[in-house]
Amino acid sequence: MTTPTVLAEGFACAESPRWHAGELYFSDMYGHAVIAVTEAGSTRIVAEVPEVPTGLGWLPDGRLLIATQRGRRVLRQEPDGTLVTHADLAGVTISNLNDMWVDSQGRAYVGELGFDAEALFAEIVQQHTSREAAVNALMTTVREQHPGRIHLIEPNGEHRIVDSATILPNGMTVDPDETHLYINASLAPAVLRFDVAPDGTLTAKTVITDLTFPPDGMSALDTEGGFWIADAEGHAALRLTPDGDVTDRIETDRKCLAVALGGTDGNTLFLCTTHNNDEHESVNQRGSQIATVRVTTPLAI
Repeated sequence: MTTPTVLAEGFACAESPRWHAGELYFSDMYGHAVIAVTEAGSTRIVAEVPEVPTGLGWLPDGRLLIATQRGRRVLRQEPDGTLVTHADLAGVTISNLNDMWVDSQGRAYVGELGFDAEALFAEIVQQHTSREAAVNALMTTVREQHPGRIHLIEPNGEHRIVDSATILPNGMTVDPDETHLYINASLAPAVLRFDVAPDGTLTAKTVITDLTFPPDGMSALDTEGGFWIADAEGHAALRLTPDGDVTDRIETDRKCLAVALGGTDGNTLFLCTTHNNDEHESVNQRGSQIATVRVTTPLAI
């Protein structure tokens, strides 16, 4: 493994990358767009999304699903490029949506934060003299008072809550046979695994590893059952085994928000990085990049 190479840059806040049909799709959250980039670095705008796009996935027929953070709904892109509401969660949520994973049947798992991140952090900052103390207080408050939720959206748009006790659900993936769902609980902080029932219900929540940092994005599984997670504050991506042991670490020159395995041979790790993920500063700086590094264990097909 080597130092990551910049593939594309100039974005506000690249997040939620997914390898699909020969391109890397990702959400430029504060650029309000879904973008696709080829392995050669050519980019195109797939959709403009004013409601802050986050998680991405595809229905079996190839239509793109886009979770919107502030709109609290999942959009569906029709063949002509128009966006329509696939599922409106505004009436059943108490906070913004986060990442999403769509399985081969078209069922979408969507994380809900569980709290107003900006307002709560601003309130806590006023009560502490250092950022470190404020962050620790935020984590404690969220763990004790504001658990997040995971929503399951059926291919027809019907939805229900399948977990209501994950501490800030973030990056997630399912294994190739779709019997387990892995998810980062950012403010636990930990990586969790659920059993997935035939109807999509999540059961048997297990902590596969506790962490010393809040994990952000998560890649799909590789051929050995391992996966990569993003450590934003540590400026790194880490590969974990199915049991949670760290086998590899790749350092980045800025915050690593999310990761995806892909490329033609499956051996490319794509990294979404940024100097600053504050909304206003990231829009002004446009310092978010898509970087790549070659890895030894490829994406599971």
